[in-house]
Amino acid sequence: MPGKRTAKLGTRVVAGLVGVSLVLTGCVTATGLRNKYTVAGDVCQAYREPIFQSQEHFNEKIVESAVVGALIGAGAGLLFGGKKRGEAAVIGGLAGLTAGLGAGYLRAKAARAKSRQELIGSINSDITRDNYRMTALGKSLRQLNDCRQDQLDRLADDLQAGLIDKATGKTKLEAIRTAIRNDNSLVQEIFGKVDERGTAYVDASAVARDVNKDTMLGAAGRYEPTLWTPPPAQTESQPKTETADTGLFVALKNSNVRRAPSVRSDVLGLIPKGKTVTVIADGSQPADWYRVRFSGKDGFVYRTLLKGPEVAVQAEEQPTKPDAPTRRPKVTEADLPTNAPPVQHYVTKQAELKAQQESDFAFLEEKAETIDVLLAV
Repeated sequence: MPGKRTAKLGTRVVAGLVGVSLVLTGCVTATGLRNKYTVAGDVCQAYREPIFQSQEHFNEKIVESAVVGALIGAGAGLLFGGKKRGEAAVIGGLAGLTAGLGAGYLRAKAARAKSRQELIGSINSDITRDNYRMTALGKSLRQLNDCRQDQLDRLADDLQAGLIDKATGKTKLEAIRTAIRNDNSLVQEIFGKVDERGTAYVDASAVARDVNKDTMLGAAGRYEPTLWTPPPAQTESQPKTETADTGLFVALKNSNVRRAPSVRSDVLGLIPKGKTVTVIADGSQPADWYRVRFSGKDGFVYRTLLKGPEVAVQAEEQPTKPDAPTRRPKVTEADLPTNAPPVQHYVTKQAELKAQQESDFAFLEEKAETIDVLLAV
């Protein structure tokens, strides 16, 4: 009977530990985040949806690892706890949690692995999957921040064009600014989960490989992303041109040279198609005719029959907008070898995501401040 009592006690302990682990890891569902961060009428709300899904993924995975760690820790306590098995189970379970999510995650993986290599491979597989998740999260963040930038640009344009008054502009700017700050709060919650997962991966990988964490991470552990600002996009538009008034012109077809600018005037000669003739300007050019020099004589050719050289026309200066940032800086990607351990890619992607979001948030705040200036003048 002692064995049955122990089993029942262990079951109750395990159930309790599951509850404790869920509390400790802060189980926040994507639905909860949607309720917290959804604003009716937000034109950028659709871009938050994949971000909610990313948060759900990283949160659920972390909870799962913590629960497994607690269960294994509790099992160890029941196995080695001596006479006070129930007490030992609680101690063992809590020890698994206080040692960090990495310890629970590693124990769960080790329980299913048949060798060290299989253990490392299993951990690498999880990390690689989450690396893809982080790449997708980065893309979603760029799209959301692009949408916010577009909102600010359109508001500035409407104010400058006089399409909305300043009171309306202030109301719209405040709504956009609030949305930008809520976006950032949402992202920081996700980054907290990404950080927890990163710590677990680094700890578990180091133990599985039996190496020091600093040695395992190498330069990736010291990596600090840098920012660069892309140059303005080059347009394919050609400079404005017009046909020159003088110079060598080409006959588009066989063209008569006439004594006067009239189709009833005498013909002095013929310019064959493709041949050149010199067009001269002396201030007496009729509207539809070119004065030309042909065989030592001056005559006239109808304008549509000749094609002249193109000359560039000075473009008119366009009015400029208030001094405002126009290109969001981008984070450089870490230059890791193709065979670098997945955990190195994780910590560098983790750093890049944070740096890019910090830069984007600062950029959007600065852009909003330039609209404050428009509203103040």
